[in-house]
Amino acid sequence: MRTVLKEGGVYVLRFDPGEELVSGLAAFCKESAVPAAWISAIGGVREATLAFYNIESKQYEDREFRELLEIVGCSGNASRSENSEIILHVHGVFSRPDGETIGGHIKKAVISATCEVRLECFLRPITKRKDGATGLMLME
Repeated sequence: MRTVLKEGGVYVLRFDPGEELVSGLAAFCKESAVPAAWISAIGGVREATLAFYNIESKQYEDREFRELLEIVGCSGNASRSENSEIILHVHGVFSRPDGETIGGHIKKAVISATCEVRLECFLRPITKRKDGATGLMLME
């Protein structure tokens, strides 16, 4: 992953084939001391793990895809835990060659050709804390 542009608090990042999007973004936010950010991206993947949060069981249900997919929509945020650890929350919609789409919470996305990311950083952290009712890490 490389930084293509940094202007004010906005970064444009490029991921290359074989790089993993979620762990790469987390590492970038940690290394760059990003307090909080909004994320959007487009590109393509060759492998993805998408999840659906089952509110009844309070568990993510993972689905793995090992095929070429286009990222037709990807948005999310980077925030901090109470211990200042980076928390990424990223959702995506992916299309198959025939136009059929799939989507969900992105746990893993291995880039096929490229992925172009806009990371808009905020000056102050957004903190998340585990919510007992939903089991989710929610913004405070």
